Amino acid sequence: MEVNGVIADFNAGDITFQNNGLIVSGTVSEAPYFNHNVKLYHLTDSTAINTIPNQEFQYTNDGQSLNNLFGRMYPQTNSWTNYPIYR
Repeated sequence: MEVNGVIADFNAGDITFQNNGLIVSGTVSEAPYFNHNVKLYHLTDSTAINTIPNQEFQYTNDGQSLNNLFGRMYPQTNSWTNYPIYR
């Protein structure tokens, strides 16, 4: 899936089924800027893609980075929100 240049890719072999929905592991990326591990939660009351905690976002060529990131995308009006990254 691609939304505003951000690509979400999920592993169909890594699905956890629960009574109220499912969880799938994958990645969200925008080459060459970032590649984060995420989980897609599709539950009876909501759907969201959340960044797995404690990842690093390197934003310069000389190694400057942000740690302990959080990002989230969710459906909104027949599309997905942008993928904001928080620290």
